[in-house]
Amino acid sequence: MMPPMNCSDELNWFCVRSQPRNERLAAVNLLKLDNVEVFYPKETKIKKTKKGKRQLTSPLFPNYLFARFVPHDNMRAVTYSHGVSSIVRNGPEIVPVLPQIISELILITEEGLINVPEKKHRVGEHVKIITGLFAGAEGVVNKLIPASQRVEVLFELLGRELSVPINEDDLETDLDHPLAVC
Repeated sequence: MMPPMNCSDELNWFCVRSQPRNERLAAVNLLKLDNVEVFYPKETKIKKTKKGKRQLTSPLFPNYLFARFVPHDNMRAVTYSHGVSSIVRNGPEIVPVLPQIISELILITEEGLINVPEKKHRVGEHVKIITGLFAGAEGVVNKLIPASQRVEVLFELLGRELSVPINEDDLETDLDHPLAVC
């Protein structure tokens, strides 16, 4: 983002905060406004569940989306659109988003959608077993066994540590955000 400036007569991209879990509603209503363009980036990822793998779509930036408009003409309509909480500000001034940021986001998405690859497990990673005999147990990846697509998980059972080979598909882990800094 750039420093605040008086941009009330210029067409710019702005970061719009939606009401909690209402990004889609805000985007739909903003698209209905004249002279307002909307960019609502989403991510798809594979989530492991007890019933198998499922593809989930969620906002790339939870509670945020981008709108391009002239504040002098559309500020009130954008601010009071159903699903919108506010426009991001620095003090009293709204803050335009650099066009290069939006351009880069558009380039890495396909129709506003970015595919997040499945994360491979790492030694030392905390995991939860979601199916099988040890369903619900939590442990730490102790060893990778790539030939059989299994990992050795170390967890506590009846007061002692136990190391068990588990199929990778039977593990749930928190996915890193695709834009997180390592």
